[in-house]
Amino acid sequence: MRLIDLAFSRSSDKGNHCDLSLIAYDQEKYQVLVEKLTKEALSDYFSPLGPSAIDLFRLDNLSALKIVLYDVLDGGAANSIKADTQGKSLSGALLRMEI
Repeated sequence: MRLIDLAFSRSSDKGNHCDLSLIAYDQEKYQVLVEKLTKEALSDYFSPLGPSAIDLFRLDNLSALKIVLYDVLDGGAANSIKADTQGKSLSGALLRMEI
């Protein structure tokens, strides 16, 4: 199943890093996310971007996960020549991930 079947997502930049929020549609779907979505799976999925590290935080009271991809924005909005300097498209990419 794809993450879009379980949650919606938002993304933002923090300098050279991308913050992704994955918010489950309900508590049952959140439990599936917690059980199946791992740092290792995220690392494999986002490996083409070359993150130096990935953090995955549980926000149980919100039925959400916070994912931080470090060093994926080529210097961030002020320095990058990428088309998506703030990583906004990464939330859509995350939702296409299969777990």
